[in-house]
This record gives sequence, structure tokens and C-alpha cells, in this order.
Amino acid sequence: MSHEIIFWCVAALLILIACAFVVPALLGHSFFRTKGASAEETSRVLLAQQMESLKADLDAGLLDKAGYEASVEDVRRRALQDISEARGRTLGGKGAPVATALTVCVLMTVSVLGLYQWFGAAGSIDLFDSVQKGGIMRADGTLGLNDRAPGAAELKAFLETHPKDERAWVLYGRALAQSSDWQGAADAYEKAVSLGRFAGKDTDVLMEYGAATMNLRTEAAYKKAVEILTQAAVIDENNLRVQEFLAMAAFQAHDWKTARIALEFILTKADPNDPAYQSIAEAASQAARMERESRQK
Repeated sequence: MSHEIIFWCVAALLILIACAFVVPALLGHSFFRTKGASAEETSRVLLAQQMESLKADLDAGLLDKAGYEASVEDVRRRALQDISEARGRTLGGKGAPVATALTVCVLMTVSVLGLYQWFGAAGSIDLFDSVQKGGIMRADGTLGLNDRAPGAAELKAFLETHPKDERAWVLYGRALAQSSDWQGAADAYEKAVSLGRFAGKDTDVLMEYGAATMNLRTEAAYKKAVEILTQAAVIDENNLRVQEFLAMAAFQAHDWKTARIALEFILTKADPNDPAYQSIAEAASQAARMERESRQK
């Protein structure tokens, strides 16, 4: 049995256990205790007892016939009123708890499975288990879990069966970037972002995506890198690393305005006593000059 099957079995069991506790709480009773008499049954029992008591009083001469009949009528009237109220409470309140319980159970199940599917499939367990060495504990007493990150080949094989796992695509892009396969890395990051989940909102992922694209060293790649890094800057404009990469990509793409804005922003955050401050200021001045010249053409 694979780790993924075990995972889903455990998840299903936990959901069933949760439902077993939620449903009784919402219905107002427990499946594990004896059901008591209803309010209607209680009223009927009390009516019978009161009628017997009145009959005993009549037989003992404590009540005359007129008083007995009046008392019986009064007891019956109050008993019928109690039974009617009990039925109203039962009919009026029974549907709501049941509907609420069923709704909560359905929403809980759908949300648990949906959120987990959104954040990542359980198949990742097998991926990281495949790179585990020496079990949980090695002979020297040290932990053997996650001795290394999955390699590009392992990630590629995993993605063939899990093409919508954005985390695996990001890891695949990083693995390819480490081996200087910039085209493959850029494609992997693009796939992760195109899934429209979290990678496209992660500044670090977008920065890595932009850097990999920029390393393709073509005019189109530089322009695309500017777009990617601009998106990252919108998410976190105070990220200086993003601004630095954006300035470099914009310089290569001859997007002087973007380069100038990024460099000027970096200057506002930099220490004037930093040796790199002067170089950044000169680059910003050059970008401003090239921007003016491009407008005059």
C-alpha cells in the first residue's frame, strides 16, 4: 500500500470521526446514550395520573360530580395545550438542526479535501520519501529524513503524474537553474505561475522566474523579465533584491524609465556611506539620460 493511499485512508477516518461528534452536537442528542421520553409522552403520562387522582377524590367524596367534571375539563385543556406546544417545538425545530448538521458535514468534507487539493496533492509524500536515506534513524543516531532535495530527474518523473503540483514545478525550476539550464528553469517557473494559485503571488518565486528568464540573454527574454519582475515589485515594492533585478533587466531591455525608477528607489533605501551608493547613483543618472535621449528621437 502506497503512502498516498494510507494518507487518504487516515484523512477519511478523521473526517468520519469529526462528523460523529459534530452531528450529535448540532442535533442536540448523542448516538451513544439512551433516548428519553419526549415532551408529548410526558404530558400524556401526567394527564393519566391527574385523571386517576381526580377519580380517586370523587370516589372518596372529596369532590362532587360538578367539581369533578370541571376539574377533568381543566386538566384535559391544559394537557392538550402542553401537547400542542410540544408538537410545535418538535416540528418547528427538527428540520433546522438536521439541515444544519448535514450542511456542516458536507462543507467540512468539501473544504478539507478542496483546500488540501489546492495546497498540494498527497502524492508529494512519495516524492520526498523517494529521496530519504537510511530510514528515520541512521546507525550513528542521526536523523535520515530528507538527506537531500529531490533532483531534477526525480522531479520531472513526479510531474509527469502530478502536472498541477505548483510546488514541484518551483522545485524543478530551482533544480534546473542550479545546473544552468535557464530555458528549462524559465519554462518550469512559467508553468508554476500559470497554474494561478500561489506561485504567481510569491515574490521570491517571481524573482527567481525573472532571473532565469533574464539569463536567456535575448531581447525578448529581457523584456519578459521586466514584466515578471515588475509584477514582483507590485507585490512587494520594498524588496530591494527585486528592485535590483528589475533594474538590471530593464537596462538590458533598454527600458530606461523602469530602470531609472528602480534605481532611484534603491537610492532612497541605501546608505550614502555605502561604497556601492555612488555606483547606483551613476547608473540612475545614466538611465535618466538615456530616457531623455530616447524621448528626443
